[in-house]
Amino acid sequence: MNLYQFQGRAGQQVVIEMTSQKINSFLSLYQMRESSEGQELKKIAENDDREPGDFNAQIATSLPEDGVYLIVATSQERGETGNYTLRATAKP
Repeated sequence: MNLYQFQGRAGQQVVIEMTSQKINSFLSLYQMRESSEGQELKKIAENDDREPGDFNAQIATSLPEDGVYLIVATSQERGETGNYTLRATAKP
């Protein structure tokens, strides 16, 4: 599992893609928020397969608020390892 952090703006359109020939890609997107108990993560989206037969993962969403976001890139299968490519694009 790898973690990536970025600063986002409310209403910003983001597309995150994880592709691999070796593993069954799995993506999650969280918003990092401050609470009375400290930092917490709010799940925004997750994706296992782009479409039937395509084991690469893709999240396309509009961010709900200004703030810090966390991308979790992992595999659907526990213990599976291999190279992957992660690409994130944003439109203002």
